[in-house]
Amino acid sequence: LKTVTLSNGINKVLDNTFRGCTSLTSVIIPYNVTTMNSQAFGGCTNLTKIYISPNVTTIDDTAFIDCSNLTIYGESGSYAQTFAASKSIPFVTSNLSSITMKSYPVKTEYIEGQELDLTGSVLTANYDCDLSGDVYLTPAMVSGYDKNKLGSQTITVSYGGKSLSFSVTVKAKTLLGITIKSQPTKNSYVVGESFSVDGLTITADYDNGIPVDLTVTDGMISGYNTDVPGNQSLTVTYEGKTVTFTITVSEKNI
Repeated sequence: LKTVTLSNGINKVLDNTFRGCTSLTSVIIPYNVTTMNSQAFGGCTNLTKIYISPNVTTIDDTAFIDCSNLTIYGESGSYAQTFAASKSIPFVTSNLSSITMKSYPVKTEYIEGQELDLTGSVLTANYDCDLSGDVYLTPAMVSGYDKNKLGSQTITVSYGGKSLSFSVTVKAKTLLGITIKSQPTKNSYVVGESFSVDGLTITADYDNGIPVDLTVTDGMISGYNTDVPGNQSLTVTYEGKTVTFTITVSEKNI
């Protein structure tokens, strides 16, 4: 292990995390990290270069104990600079110079209603101190996606004050079918009685994998004949799809 870029899912470097890792030569502490605990890099005798982001606000006094060859890199005015001065550790002003996409998301085509999937997306953060590291994209780093807007969309990635973009496409969802979710409250009638849709709901299944529950209205019902006794099969129609259910009509008692 010679070079480490901490994951962007980590917000602190815990006690003794890399203690005694003598093969370690360079480290990047990314923007999500705020704290570096006791002896986090203690005894890393060959550690010569570490970039510490300006978001780090706490560094334990012993975080770099026995790292005699270390130079800290970071932004001017950062806590890293203050810490380095307090410990007489050499400090060199350094900034994030650019970001580039190392790999794009596996999924770039969506169906209306689907959430953005960042699986497989990695950017490379390049610093002007000859360090670079991979950063996995998180939802907090991206903007511009609207799951209900059809067509091509430009997604903006922001990291450390730098930005880049890539494109995705959203197409209209297609209704696959409908099913009865709940039967009507009343399913037995007498001749001459009007049908009531109260309680009747359906589930609409779309190709985006997101079902939608709907309350049935009178205009969606066909097949009811109030003058014909017996079992009747009624049809619910929604956007060209149909599903049936059964009610019973009885003769009036005289």
